Amino acid sequence: MARRGSKFEDQIMSMARAKTQKYDDHKGLIHDFLTNYQSNDKKDHTKTHGRKKYLGMLQRIVDREQHTVWLDLGELEAYFREKDEDDLVEQIKLNASRYLDFCYDACIRAMPDKSPSVHDDEVEDWYRKVAENNPESEIPPHVKCKFQVRLVPGAVKPRKLREIKSADVGSLVTLQGTVTRCSPVRPKVEVCTYQCSVCLRENYQVIDKEQYTPVHECASEECEGNKVAGLLHACLASSKLVRCQDLRLQEAPGEVPTGTVPRMTRVLLLGDNTRKCVPGDRVTITGVFVPVKETGFKQMKKGPMIDVVLEAHWIEKEKQGSVAIPQDMQDKLLKESHSHDMYERLAASMAPEIFGHEDVKKALLLMLVGGVNKHLEDGMKLRGDMHMLLMGDPGVAKSQLIKHVCQIAPRAVYTSGKGSSSVGLTAAIVKDSNTGEVTLEGGALVMADNGVCAIDEFDKMDESDRTAIHEVMEQQTVSIAKAGITTSLNARASLICAANPAYGRYNMRKSPVQNINLPDSLLSRFDLTWVLIDKVDAEKDFQLARHVGHVHKHKAAPDEDLGRIFNELEMRQFISLARDKEPKIDEALQYTIINTYAQLRSDESNSSDDAERFSYTTPRTLLAMLRLSQARARLRLNDTVELSDFEEAQRLILASKESAMEDPEDDSRRRVDAESQIYTLIRQQCEKKPGEWLKRTELERMITLKGFKADQLDETIQVYVAVDVFEQSDDRARLRLVE
Repeated sequence: MARRGSKFEDQIMSMARAKTQKYDDHKGLIHDFLTNYQSNDKKDHTKTHGRKKYLGMLQRIVDREQHTVWLDLGELEAYFREKDEDDLVEQIKLNASRYLDFCYDACIRAMPDKSPSVHDDEVEDWYRKVAENNPESEIPPHVKCKFQVRLVPGAVKPRKLREIKSADVGSLVTLQGTVTRCSPVRPKVEVCTYQCSVCLRENYQVIDKEQYTPVHECASEECEGNKVAGLLHACLASSKLVRCQDLRLQEAPGEVPTGTVPRMTRVLLLGDNTRKCVPGDRVTITGVFVPVKETGFKQMKKGPMIDVVLEAHWIEKEKQGSVAIPQDMQDKLLKESHSHDMYERLAASMAPEIFGHEDVKKALLLMLVGGVNKHLEDGMKLRGDMHMLLMGDPGVAKSQLIKHVCQIAPRAVYTSGKGSSSVGLTAAIVKDSNTGEVTLEGGALVMADNGVCAIDEFDKMDESDRTAIHEVMEQQTVSIAKAGITTSLNARASLICAANPAYGRYNMRKSPVQNINLPDSLLSRFDLTWVLIDKVDAEKDFQLARHVGHVHKHKAAPDEDLGRIFNELEMRQFISLARDKEPKIDEALQYTIINTYAQLRSDESNSSDDAERFSYTTPRTLLAMLRLSQARARLRLNDTVELSDFEEAQRLILASKESAMEDPEDDSRRRVDAESQIYTLIRQQCEKKPGEWLKRTELERMITLKGFKADQLDETIQVYVAVDVFEQSDDRARLRLVE
């Protein structure tokens, strides 16, 4: 047994020595990379070290011009690929916490001398002196000098927050999400220095936990021999303090499964990474998951559960409303954009499973593209985002349309009006459990910054909650003045709202103003307002039923007269490509727009039908025309707005107004219209068979398919038989036209 135990111990010792030897080799490789890597980028060239990028970076750190060493793992991998040392980068990613200490140690060894023009600083050199005077010092390498090493990932595909497991603790991961909360920037102590009042020796305390207890007794031999030890006084001048900021990263709304709560994680920003994000930003963060060390009653209360925090190394903010487009796909979309029916095909690709609503789909497409945001010299901003309101009878696919818009938009947030409050839409004041300070947490509109915010059941919202979005729709900011915090957050989002009329269904006997129970101050902020009415039309109802049946059978829309429709990914990529264009309006078109707007205002002022008018032409209507025209030019990937773009914008605005301005019809007029239409249908059948008798059953089947009823047929026959236009048989089973 002794031999077996001895043999087993020898194996363990040999494995430990091999691992230690491997770590020593990797330390040397990192030092070799820092001292010998040469960059081809002219921006990295320095006067003192030439093309050696990292030696120049360390020189700037010594000269106090820089505080962070950005170690690019892509350059590290390319440097050692020629030397068959590909394992180093993988080990850094898998065991980032340990290898960061190696990187700090290598930076300290490769640190050059200060430039002659830089004066010595005792505080800056304090850690170097401690390391020289105390070779067995327990201070970790990364706190011996006042700089930070941050790892920059190469081309890494971001992972979902739900994919992170316990095995990823201590490794380098890349996450993508939305910032919901940011704490103020505060100083964090990494090393606290104390000076003894008796022996004047400096004592240090490494702080790697959330809480710490200050040291009270001096650890020197001189004070240990005395009965009364010297008192320790904290020296903040020689302590190491770093800027610290706390974030809350939430997974993207499109990655949250239905019925689950969005996952969130805590992100710790240190040094130069602070003040890079605000609530609502969509970011990609690369960092190391480290466990939060707690002691005492807090750890007893949590039991075996531990908290994990992501220590950020590299932060990339997502470009506004854009997605990555491969070069081959970009060339394909550019080629198809020159086709004459591109606009119609893109509109047909908007929710093709939904029948009809062609103009509404075109308007939704233009809303996704948006106009051009403009910043004037005096600081005024002109928004390019458009807002749209869909209101109508139940069952006209309003909710399905706005949900499909959220699937296509590069960035979108969907919420319901009944389940949303003013705080949930704008921003909330949250108290930090660690520090007790109050911080801001963005709501749905802030989360949808540079994207689309869809609000369903808009009419079910309380009036107090609905007024919270007035500022967002026009100024595109959320102003907060609560709990001593006065600030503004960006909410540059397009709003699409769906609502039902005030009476559940659109009442034809009431005016449009009475049907839509919303204040004028809110309605005027919508660029387009569509009223979708469920009309009884036998021919359209037949086409609708056939369309729905085809969708249920084949799980796809019929492809007749549509051409090649685009899928959601292609739509998203094309919209992102179109948003990069900034079309301008030439002088000739400018005069056309001016004359058109002046004519619309003049026509409305001369109109006497003010009570039935749904909307007024205001300066906001003019801005809506300009946004729609620019969006139409963006779809053509053109840099100039043409007359056809403005005409399409004007047509959509007029179509949206006409959808809500249909005059109510009384029962007598509807009855007369029904009799006239039935008479026309019967006469057409009689002219096909002159002099012959027509069976009443055939006539009844024909008018039923057209949407009429049997009693309307009886009334029509009685009216026209009385004036000798039709002749009816004695049994009233046949009918013919009187010659």
